[in-house]
Amino acid sequence: MLEVVCVEGYPFRLYVSVIHREQVVCIKTLVHEHICTREMRNRQATAAWLAEEYMSMFETNPNWTPQQMKGDAFKTYVVDVHKQKCYRAKHMALTKLRGTVGEHYAQLRPYCAELLRVDPEGRFEFLLNDHGQFEGFFIGFSALKHGFLAGCRPLLGLDGCFLKTFLGGTLLTAVAKDGNNQMYPIFWAVAATENEEYWTWFIRILLEELNISDGMGFTFISDQQKGLGNAIANLAPLAEHRNCARHVYCNWKKEFKGETLKRCFWQAVNCTNPETHKHALVEMMKENEAAYNGFIERETYRFCKAYISDMPKSDMIDNNIAETFNAYILKSRTKHIIDMLEEIRVSIMERMHDKHEEMKNMTGRICPRIVQRLEVTRYYSRNCICKPDVGGRYQIMIGDEGYVVHLEGHTCTCRGWQITGLPCTHACTAIHFMHQAHADYAHRFVDVHI
Repeated sequence: MLEVVCVEGYPFRLYVSVIHREQVVCIKTLVHEHICTREMRNRQATAAWLAEEYMSMFETNPNWTPQQMKGDAFKTYVVDVHKQKCYRAKHMALTKLRGTVGEHYAQLRPYCAELLRVDPEGRFEFLLNDHGQFEGFFIGFSALKHGFLAGCRPLLGLDGCFLKTFLGGTLLTAVAKDGNNQMYPIFWAVAATENEEYWTWFIRILLEELNISDGMGFTFISDQQKGLGNAIANLAPLAEHRNCARHVYCNWKKEFKGETLKRCFWQAVNCTNPETHKHALVEMMKENEAAYNGFIERETYRFCKAYISDMPKSDMIDNNIAETFNAYILKSRTKHIIDMLEEIRVSIMERMHDKHEEMKNMTGRICPRIVQRLEVTRYYSRNCICKPDVGGRYQIMIGDEGYVVHLEGHTCTCRGWQITGLPCTHACTAIHFMHQAHADYAHRFVDVHI
């Protein structure tokens, strides 16, 4: 016999009994007078029950949020569950689907062995402490490495991002820029934290894989991470190390605010010629001498275009390629280590396939983004006047300013051509004067079929 009554003291009564032979429940008495408000909370809607009910949902969409679960439970079951209970239910469901963190780390060695089996030329290496405990795992697929060596600029963006699990940790990344000026991930590694020790371990393997000894002719870009500068200086002393100008500005503007100083900062940063850079600094000093001194103290040769090397054929003074990759794998960083690494691998594999198919349909010599950039440069060259000289040189006048372009040497006194590997505004004027194709003067790094 089962009795159900209203806790508020209203006359509602329900008496039922079970008929075992027929396996049914028979209602004996029902007083259906029930006028109290409905109770939305239900103790039987536990986290375990929610996890079982929504298991299939998390299997198809692991990124389904606890807030969405709360709303669906109210809509479907008319029950109001606490948000923290939804978080516990999601954790229980994902643990049942994916396994525990301990199970994932226990499978790292078999996972590494499988990677080496399918990619014997790749570099997959653990970092262990003196007690044999896990501290890092380096991932380097040979196809990405060979692609970088075959056609990418000798430039890498280095960055680290947090793993969004309760164990924490950091993902160290090395990302290049392909011929279409888009990100090209090469190496990444899971590490306990981001400091000089782990960066040294990561960069040492990176240099070994790319056959770089002292760093001559190579460029790194970073966001001024802790210990990274020392690691690069120790392992690749001759490499150029640029700092992200956006991060420099964010620190600089804490003390020197205002739109005028912002304009002065970016004008000085984007000048490709040392003379125009010095003129921009004079303007900054006239506006605010303290801001000028604060600018000079920040090692301008690391983030100003006037002083960067022209060997990588890139005027990049930000670390957007690495930050773009970190955002690209944002959802993957919420998962356990093997699921995360597999999702990163698959997403990059699909991206490489899509980019390859996209380039197969290109008919021109250079990549589409470079074509668009050259079209913009050609448009701005309409105000330039070309005066030819002997020896393949041309004097380009734009207002009162004059520049010398040497087409055969692929140089311009503004340094824009040398830095980017693409004809600058002045070079486009000379090329147009000679009735030649602008794409023929672009560096091989931007070729479609490199």
